[in-house]
Amino acid sequence: MSNITTKITLFILISVLISACNVLKKVPVDKYLLTKNEIVINGKKNIDQKITVQLAQQPNTSFLGYKLRLNMYNLAKDNTDSIFKAKYISHPGKYARQSKFLSKKQVDRMGESFWYSGWHSFLRRTGEPPVIMDTLKAKKSIKRLKAHYFNNGYFDVTANYGVNYQKSRRSTINYTVTTGEATFLDTISRDIETSELDSLYLLSKSKTYIKEGQQYNVENFSNERSRITSYFRNHGVYHFQQQSIHFEVDTLNNRHKAPVIITITDKIVKTGDSIKSKSYKIFRIGKVNIFTNQKAKKNKEEIADSATYKNFHIYSKNKLRYRPKAITDAVFIQKDSLYSDANRTLTLRLLSNLQVFNYPNILFVEDTLTQTLETNIYLTSKPKFHFDSNADFIRSNIQIFGIVGYAGIGIRNIFRGAETLQLGIRGNLGSSRDPAINETRFFNISEIGADMRLTF
Repeated sequence: MSNITTKITLFILISVLISACNVLKKVPVDKYLLTKNEIVINGKKNIDQKITVQLAQQPNTSFLGYKLRLNMYNLAKDNTDSIFKAKYISHPGKYARQSKFLSKKQVDRMGESFWYSGWHSFLRRTGEPPVIMDTLKAKKSIKRLKAHYFNNGYFDVTANYGVNYQKSRRSTINYTVTTGEATFLDTISRDIETSELDSLYLLSKSKTYIKEGQQYNVENFSNERSRITSYFRNHGVYHFQQQSIHFEVDTLNNRHKAPVIITITDKIVKTGDSIKSKSYKIFRIGKVNIFTNQKAKKNKEEIADSATYKNFHIYSKNKLRYRPKAITDAVFIQKDSLYSDANRTLTLRLLSNLQVFNYPNILFVEDTLTQTLETNIYLTSKPKFHFDSNADFIRSNIQIFGIVGYAGIGIRNIFRGAETLQLGIRGNLGSSRDPAINETRFFNISEIGADMRLTF
């Protein structure tokens, strides 16, 4: 009962202290506290959160109209270390008395205690400093509002702001936005310099993010650029660069109905000091080589064993330790298939998931005559054996003191199929005061067990 009373009393005390705070306590005398933003769009008050977040400066947060975090911040004292030192400089006798009761070191460290410093640090961290009205941030908010509407097709948008200064050193900012008419997309055409890419683009045209009659939105153009890049790079265009994609939106003849031209230029190649353009090519996968126990550099003189399995060529500088199928099942780069970024990423992830190799690496060797990519996959094996062990001390309702431990050994590639066998033994030695236990020794309970786990 007394504990509940203490909590209620503490809560009431904190509430009274916070309520007594002056919200302007830490606002400089020549500044104004920002209390409200108001946005009017085309004569109507804004209620859309997407618009509100464009503002560079927001008033202090409140709960049911009460600025709790601001008041908490105002309660915190600044320079608590200096205040603490000044307390003893002006009262040297008090410092001497405290030093007799405690030590000088303990008295000096009292300035870092929760009461002198920690409590105020907590209030500053949890609280919120007063938001001072800043006309520079208001101008930044205007730029953000205009950019937001411009990116959504309102090319004639205008915006301004006004500040309402109050005698109580509080202020509100009123933003006014006139969007004008939106711009919609008219005809959509394309200008693709590489004929192979033009044919490839037509196969995925139905999935485009930009369509006739759609309101202009810069995000749709960004998504379309990413979609085209991903589609090309997953359908054989090994060298494709995103910067080759451009969108020409013509608003000169009709401000609110704009035709769009999708332009995809050739690849830019730098040779010495000269720069020239070169047509993109679609590449297929040629020979697929897998080098085990190798670094990312092929050296055929070190190859001692090899195998061929389903168009995969596997090499090892020692005797081949893996069954071919165990490795090739994780490889999604297939001979004669189109080059694909997605298949490369998937292959790297699945080879890593086997947990028997360190950081797989894939390199491609380009053959411009046949438009193929020789694929070299380099795999460095992890050690065959690995050991794990741990120990800990515990206390529970059953044991007043206990020691638990584990020791295990892992064997990788145990059956040559990239499997991992984990064998472990665990034990517990403890002391219990349970009357049902007749043992008088301190360690009167024990437990031992074993684990076996096979991952394949």
